[in-house]
Formats: sequence, structure tokens, C-alpha cells
Amino acid sequence: MMKLKDAWLTLGKDPEEIYAQISSQSSISSKVETISNLFNYAKTISKKLLAQSHPDRNPGDFEAENRFKRIQQALNAIEFYTNEFKNKAQQQIDDKSEDRCYIQFE
Repeated sequence: MMKLKDAWLTLGKDPEEIYAQISSQSSISSKVETISNLFNYAKTISKKLLAQSHPDRNPGDFEAENRFKRIQQALNAIEFYTNEFKNKAQQQIDDKSEDRCYIQFE
């Protein structure tokens, strides 16, 4: 699985900027909302990039095919980490735990 930092870089976004947007939120629910919005943004970006790199539009271009696969992997990684964060946040709310929810940027 692609690391979250690499996934955002693949989509042309600065991971530190993404992390700052999430960290600036004070409550768990606002962090979850921000992460959901960022995932929707990632879907929008990736849809455009996937269309440009689609193998049918670039027959015989192996670089375009590799870009296409990498963009798909990036979106899958962002979706995975988004769902993981939402699950941790929900568990924290259910358990009324004092542990912090966070996204690990490696």
C-alpha cells in the first residue's frame, strides 16, 4: 500500500499542507469533516488525472499507463487512510477515550 504522503504527492498536493488543514481543526468531528472533504477533493483531482493518463487515450504509451496505475493506487491509499481515521474517530467517540485520533504521514 502506498504511503499517505506519497499518495498526496502523486496527486500534486503538498502533504504538509494537507496535514496542517487537518491539524487546525479542534474537534474530532470537524477533523472527520475536513478529511472527508479532502478525500472528495482527491477524487476530483484523480478523475481528471486518470482521464489524461488513461491507456485508451494513450495507446502504446507505457509511461501514461504507469501514471494511470499510480494515480489509482494513490486514490485507494487516501480512501483507506480516510476510512481508517473515521473508524478510529468513531471508536474514540464511542469509548469516550482520551487518546487522540491522528493520521500518520510517513
